[in-house]
Amino acid sequence: MKAAIIDVLDDADGLALELGELLHLVLKRRVTAPPSEIHTQLKRLVKDGRVWLVGKDGGEAYALPEEILERLEAR
Repeated sequence: MKAAIIDVLDDADGLALELGELLHLVLKRRVTAPPSEIHTQLKRLVKDGRVWLVGKDGGEAYALPEEILERLEAR
């Protein structure tokens, strides 16, 4: 399941995804887990530093650290 989350964020090409959108895209990959478990795994990835929680339009979104850093360097 963690691999599916990472893959979805990697496919986002540096864009931060809001929780609902991220859950939808993970579930489309045929992950057989309830959204609450996916969210729990996402929180663990954030805690481990493998995924960053970022602000987006006044809400919370998630992105891969290397994708965010690449976008900042490109500026």
